[in-house]
Amino acid sequence: MKIDNISLAELKEKLVRGSPGKIQKRLKSKGIDYTRQYISRCLDPDHPSHNEVIIEEAVHMVEEQAVNMSKMRKRIGKLKYAL
Repeated sequence: MKIDNISLAELKEKLVRGSPGKIQKRLKSKGIDYTRQYISRCLDPDHPSHNEVIIEEAVHMVEEQAVNMSKMRKRIGKLKYAL
């Protein structure tokens, strides 16, 4: 799979600090073992190493973060009515 640098840069922008370590743990739980350095390199738009498994996991992580943030915003919004 070849992903364009612009899309990869957008993905990397959405990842939180420490994402390579989190991605490493998520992949390790699935039996896939990559170093944090390799994961960081694969998520770097300026580097030619693009690994589909790592990029897919990063996308899943960003999607989960978006859902969690949406849920948190709704919960915080309800707090003003609870007080």
